[in-house]
Amino acid sequence: MAVAKYLQKFNIKINELWFVKEEDQGINDCDIFMYAGMANPPEGYGKNILVRHGKTLVNDLRMSEDELLKEVNGNTRAKIKKAEKEELCIEFYDSGFIKQNPYILDDFIEYYNAFVDSTKGSAGLEKKNMVIYKAYLDAEILAITCAKYKGERIIYHAYLMNGNYVRLNASASVFRNFDEEQQKINNLANCLLHWRDMMAFKQLGYERYDWGGYSDLESLRGINQFKRGFGGTLADIYAYSIPHTILGSAVVLLLRIREQIQERREHEA
Repeated sequence: MAVAKYLQKFNIKINELWFVKEEDQGINDCDIFMYAGMANPPEGYGKNILVRHGKTLVNDLRMSEDELLKEVNGNTRAKIKKAEKEELCIEFYDSGFIKQNPYILDDFIEYYNAFVDSTKGSAGLEKKNMVIYKAYLDAEILAITCAKYKGERIIYHAYLMNGNYVRLNASASVFRNFDEEQQKINNLANCLLHWRDMMAFKQLGYERYDWGGYSDLESLRGINQFKRGFGGTLADIYAYSIPHTILGSAVVLLLRIREQIQERREHEA
């Protein structure tokens, strides 16, 4: 069991566990304990708990490579084949390798945050926090993959995993500064990188590849169509935050109130 531990604003201590529910005294030395990537809703924690429910798209990596490829639609398969003919290099870094080469995490954070800047707020993305990613790295639940074109990195993916289940955490491409031809290369590279990522995790014995969420928002239609191109099935997913101290209880209560206000505004809009 790997728990990511980090401090947030005002020295609020967070412990974060992905994909599995385990009760252990050693993981409760915090203000707030966060379960993320859970298949089922929480039970038995009382009312003061922050619960987020959403949908995600999941591929079953227990299928053979041929079976997985058959799930990929024709357009996406064609892009993968075309990408294999380009001057693309795919690289995979697990937590152990990143620890030995810390520049990889630095470069990913810098690249992703530049990507967020390039969207100018249109995608509703937030910049990544190095403190949290170092906690993921220390817990050895982080993997980063990269596609390079003629030696230059053009796509980054970040994943969180637990040995059985892997979830896409972030994807970045600073495409808005490129011309139309480069954007086409980026699109091909992204298809190839996702496919190679799936195959790499399959070879490592992972059973489920989670696309990091699936939304019905109109603004995300293009992203969802891209994900759907690889097949997979829709699944429920939950994240919940449980307070363990008076400070944690106050923070969770404030977060619940804030989310209720946001939901009310969205409903009235």
